[in-house]
Amino acid sequence: RREQAHCLLMNHQPNKAITILERCRKKTEHRFGKIHIHTISILAELGFAYCNINSFQKAISMLEHISNTEIDNHDYFQIATISYARNVLGLAYISSGTRQRSKALQNFGLELLYRNVCILQEYLPPEHTDSLSYRENLAWALAQADQPQQSLKLYEVLLKQITDYYGEHHSHALNVRLNIGISLMNLNRLDDASVILAKLEKELASRLNPDSTVLAKCRKSLGNAYYALDNLPRAFEYYEEVSKFGDSFPLPFRRSIASEWRLLSQHLIENGHSREGLRLGKLAQSLCEH
Repeated sequence: RREQAHCLLMNHQPNKAITILERCRKKTEHRFGKIHIHTISILAELGFAYCNINSFQKAISMLEHISNTEIDNHDYFQIATISYARNVLGLAYISSGTRQRSKALQNFGLELLYRNVCILQEYLPPEHTDSLSYRENLAWALAQADQPQQSLKLYEVLLKQITDYYGEHHSHALNVRLNIGISLMNLNRLDDASVILAKLEKELASRLNPDSTVLAKCRKSLGNAYYALDNLPRAFEYYEEVSKFGDSFPLPFRRSIASEWRLLSQHLIENGHSREGLRLGKLAQSLCEH
């Protein structure tokens, strides 16, 4: 049932996953107790599911007792499970802090993610996929906590390690390259960002289905880079490519893009670009109609 719930999560059906996992949680807590490793395994997956629907406080409440749980370094299942639970907890704190504009919550989340990475690296080599994923999460968290330069540095270190060990076309490498492009935009290095994102977009377009959310995220980001560079024709090329496949994207992803486009539309209209503003507004509306 846990695996079924995980598949539902990966298929962007978090509410269905939560229904299954809550049943599993009751059974495991009744049979093993709240601190048993099998219960923690269910709680970690359930916490991740709640983060998917922005119920960060629920994730925190069910996982906060795990932050200082001791790990038996001879038991890999325990290492992996508790590390995953702490990672979900740290991300929940970061996201909750971002939503509430609370530096205290963000800093606590950062500390938890950093400590988790350090502990995990005592047991796993740096090229292990879990180690890579959790360090990517830490880099993302640094960006959320207004530390873009530190985030970029960590992404660059990660990209070199991934490329050296797995090659430049590995899925982790592609994801990190996307985040490097976004980080450069956050640092107002727009020309550098557009070069990296344009190269990545071509590669993703040749390797992924046209309705891929990863490709859409890259195209949206590339459109934003051209928008910031006042190259509106190029920006709209990529925005329209995203909107073509809007009905294939998860609802939260569509809503996020539509919200961003509405703000850009208003900015265009206020700065004398009424035609472009209305055009972008229509693209935003099309995402909400799917």
